[in-house]
Amino acid sequence: MSHLSRSLLPSSVPRLVGSVLAGDPWPTTVFLVSAVTHAAAHGALAWTAGQLARSLTSSAFVLLDVGPSSPATIAFLGLVIAMIKGGAGVAATRHQTRLAAVASETIRDRVVTRLLDHGLSAPSPLALARVSSRVREVADAVQDGVLASARSLAQLVPIAVALMLLSPSLTLVAAGVIVPFGWFLSRARKSWRKDHERFLTASDELQGEMDDLIRHADLWRTYGTGHRVRQQLHRLARDVTTAQMRAETLRAVLSSSNEVLGALALLLALVAGARWASHLPAGTIVAFAAVFFMAYKPLRDLGDARTFLARGDDALASLDALSRETHRHADTAGPPVSWPQRSIVVRDVFVQGQSAPISFDAAPGEMVAIAGPTGIGKSTLLRSLLGLEPASCGVIQIDGRPLRPGVVGPAERPFAWVPQDAPVISGTLDDNFLLAGTTETDANRELDALGASFLRSALAGMKLGASGRTLSGGERRWLAVARALATRLPVLLLDEPSVGLDAAARQRLLDTLQSLRGQRTVIVVSHDNDIIALADRVVWMNQWPRRTGSEP
Repeated sequence: MSHLSRSLLPSSVPRLVGSVLAGDPWPTTVFLVSAVTHAAAHGALAWTAGQLARSLTSSAFVLLDVGPSSPATIAFLGLVIAMIKGGAGVAATRHQTRLAAVASETIRDRVVTRLLDHGLSAPSPLALARVSSRVREVADAVQDGVLASARSLAQLVPIAVALMLLSPSLTLVAAGVIVPFGWFLSRARKSWRKDHERFLTASDELQGEMDDLIRHADLWRTYGTGHRVRQQLHRLARDVTTAQMRAETLRAVLSSSNEVLGALALLLALVAGARWASHLPAGTIVAFAAVFFMAYKPLRDLGDARTFLARGDDALASLDALSRETHRHADTAGPPVSWPQRSIVVRDVFVQGQSAPISFDAAPGEMVAIAGPTGIGKSTLLRSLLGLEPASCGVIQIDGRPLRPGVVGPAERPFAWVPQDAPVISGTLDDNFLLAGTTETDANRELDALGASFLRSALAGMKLGASGRTLSGGERRWLAVARALATRLPVLLLDEPSVGLDAAARQRLLDTLQSLRGQRTVIVVSHDNDIIALADRVVWMNQWPRRTGSEP
């Protein structure tokens, strides 16, 4: 339990950035150098603007004079500095984006690693939508939050130095306005975070509902109830829009408030200068205003960065909570091992929804059919054998050795699983075979043995999955069965294997199951009477009358 209670994720976005910067020195160095150069150039450009303003207000200036303090010379120097600033800004932005991508990949990898190691206690479209949106929020917080705020602060430092050199008294007045006003904005930002959390929750619900409704679009078409589906989506979309409007409106207020803050600070500084610092020459006051004007953008960016940072911290906390929603016992037992044929003993395994525990034996090479009505827990029983649904009582033994509860993987459990919804990833046919840890040669050999070599020739070189060719239910089934057989694991767990197959394909499956007799132990969940008839023994789950004897 302790390894599940510890967080795999940093406690905040700044900590995440620190680990990324420490682990990727080259882009970090380039980013820091270019960001400091950009900030220094911004300050120098601000100073140049001030000096140009002072020169232009001088009663003795000549516009095209070539002296060191002439407007033309200062303007030319400003052009050079602006070019340096632009180049450094491009380099800093490029590596800022790279570091943000590394940070998001770090978070994504840690979350996915935990889910692959321990599973998700309640997988759902909503949970999957949360992972995607929260990782994106964290990436934005790194790029537009931590790194952007660091760059904004770096730009403000030379501007503050320039302002102090021009007029310490005016600078102190401006700072006296900025500090309390900034405190007020930080308090307002807490209110914004609550609105943003409501928006994220509503957005996740809409995403999950959208995925589910689209997945079953054909069903709604057959009922002729498409208008009701649209009404449901419209209702959820209105909730999202309302929450988003509140959050984005307040965010815009906070963002614009930073510019208002700068303008207010400048106004009060000038008023104070006119009232209490009348000894200052007009050129100094104009230069001060010109330099201060260059602080507007960093101040605005700094406020926006704090908003992104708050969003990122919320997203990181959400991802951490999601990664903790794992099975209480769900460890992965390491890489595959070479398993000989083994006997299986299941004793008093309780499946939720059953009035009595399940018990059965499977000798090496036997086929056991799990039969019963829909929803009675047949698939859950298979998941219990796999360690994905730890049984609340009972024992599962392989060759007399009890399996450790909830430990998943071929090093602990010699099972090759074919679920009802056979997954296909974006990639080639061989990429999908390799997901089971098998080789292309073994998988293709199994396709030939299944009489499904047509699948290999039809899909050769094609990209499959979400970004490629969509497979039919039958094609997915053949791929999953061949993938499971190619693992050479001695026990096959098949969940409704004939679903989605036409008559010819179904017959090939029956022939395959018949040929596996004595070669593999097969535990199959099915409503198909022909498959049940092939079994050496049948486990009838309750609500169906039990038959006597071991034969179906």
